[in-house]
Amino acid sequence: MVEFGLELRRRAFLRIIRVKFFHTDCFHHLCDVDWDSKECCWDKTMKTEKMGGKTEEKSFRVRREEYRKYPHGYYHLCTDGWQGGNLFNRAEQFVWGMATMALVALKFKVVIYSFELMSNHIHIILSATGEVCVELFDFIVRRIRKRLRADGDSQFPDDYGFKLVPIESPEALLRQFLYTARNPYERGYSVPGGYMWGSDYLVFNQIGQSVQGDRVDSLPVKKVWELIGSREKLPGRWEVHPEFGVLPRNYVRFRKVEEMFGSPKEYVTRLVKDYESLVYAAKELGEDGCLTVEEEKELVRNEVTRLFQGRDIGELSTEEKYRMVTSLCVGLHLSEEGVAKGLGLPERVVRQVLTSKDFGVRRLRNDAVFETNEKAGNRTVRERHRV
Repeated sequence: MVEFGLELRRRAFLRIIRVKFFHTDCFHHLCDVDWDSKECCWDKTMKTEKMGGKTEEKSFRVRREEYRKYPHGYYHLCTDGWQGGNLFNRAEQFVWGMATMALVALKFKVVIYSFELMSNHIHIILSATGEVCVELFDFIVRRIRKRLRADGDSQFPDDYGFKLVPIESPEALLRQFLYTARNPYERGYSVPGGYMWGSDYLVFNQIGQSVQGDRVDSLPVKKVWELIGSREKLPGRWEVHPEFGVLPRNYVRFRKVEEMFGSPKEYVTRLVKDYESLVYAAKELGEDGCLTVEEEKELVRNEVTRLFQGRDIGELSTEEKYRMVTSLCVGLHLSEEGVAKGLGLPERVVRQVLTSKDFGVRRLRNDAVFETNEKAGNRTVRERHRV
């Protein structure tokens, strides 16, 4: 019941964002997808589940069929990173992965705005139909399995799956760009924008954009076939780098990311400091734990400043801190340790507050009143809190 209430609250927030951002000229000319069209309307009754294990294997097959029904729109396709097993074990395999992404853009005629190849999963932000997303995922899996088999490496699980998350507003699209670009940084692979196995090193990066390779039309045909592992004909103007593989600037619409953020300062600042957007992006993907404890502490301070009109944490009463505990732990999925350190409370007190009658999850459930009104196919959600 609590999870359902929180989901309604999240959807209400997204609708507010949509009203605020969808109907402004600055976003309409940036978006390839008509956000307001009837075709761009996802089945919001779809529930996502963590993958892994026998029970989830069946539910993933069900999800695949649901995904096929999704209309043309923006999506974050994230392959399964929970089951174990690597997609890429060495540089040559990452180069193969870069060629795979180029072939995806070419064969399936999708628009890719951002992607990152991690050792055991892949993030792709693109615009396409759900049917095409399912087909291109199967193509990626076949290609990677073929390379792992040829190299004598262990295969990833047979039931390897993916999540397809609809991106429902321009602000949500910005959040997903940030989440994807931050992924290598979170893993400790590089500074933000410094990871070579993806496209985000191109965004507002003059050095990244200046990386050049050999034009396809200057190379022997068989050499190109060998480099990409396919006889697919690449455009002659595309470039292939000896270490990076097929360069993503050939086909990734990274200028869209630059247009939406507006400036390098805005992009980098949000990338390393906009913790709230990263938390919301993780929730949209059904993931937790995207922030360190120190980052959670800073997010707690920001939330206190925002909600209490500039007051400092030390100025809050004990009751106000207790009320913040539930909203931070349940609403933003922050860890008990991060919330405890941010509010200056013992961790055991935070755990007690979450289960208490007066301030815990039960109080949150009782205080939230939701009213649903279905008219002309539009669902509106209103929320009232007892202060």
